[in-house]
Amino acid sequence: MADAEKFPGIASIAIVDGLLAFILFIILFNISSSCWSLKYWCLTLLEIAFIFVSTIGMLAALLGFHQALLNYFLMKLLLTLVFTIFVIASWKVGQGNWVHLKDCLRKAEFCQNQVSANMLNPIFNACCEEPSSCNSSSSTSKNSSFHDPSCHLWSTNSTILCYECQSCRDAVLGDFRLSGKSAAMLSTIFLGIFLSLYIAQIFLYCKGTERSSNRVAPSSDQA
Repeated sequence: MADAEKFPGIASIAIVDGLLAFILFIILFNISSSCWSLKYWCLTLLEIAFIFVSTIGMLAALLGFHQALLNYFLMKLLLTLVFTIFVIASWKVGQGNWVHLKDCLRKAEFCQNQVSANMLNPIFNACCEEPSSCNSSSSTSKNSSFHDPSCHLWSTNSTILCYECQSCRDAVLGDFRLSGKSAAMLSTIFLGIFLSLYIAQIFLYCKGTERSSNRVAPSSDQA
């Protein structure tokens, strides 16, 4: 009986797949915040699943288990598509997402933590401080505050502050959309890499099985 055809090239690519999945997870994790709509546990599960599938592919390729390799190819394709669609879809911003983000900022005590860490930013200015048009006693400021609805929404209560202000909403969603574009671009780039490696693995598998068939054919003729 001929030895099972082994695929060291496919195994190497499977290792690269696992490393890339881990790198993508780290990058997306770093550009996110505690109020990221894409739940950390979902992203972690996808990463673990991709590494697990890559491990299966590596072992199947090294041991020459053809059926396991075919299952690996199918799982890898499905997981890559699900991962990318999930990341992109989770970054879509709508009214419901703003409600979620606003509640999350409150529960996470965003303003207090920003002050403690000395990490003031445009979101802090828009959500945690009284609007500049409302905090002066000048007649000009009084006229501005009369027309600025944010002045009536501002509160010194740490759970309210200016979270209801339009400026806070604009700042948070603007930052969220910018991060979303970065995540979508990264996931698209990595999808292209994953699919390219997938095609390379299919090519190596076809070449390997063809070589195996050519070795078996002469033996059959001699018999």
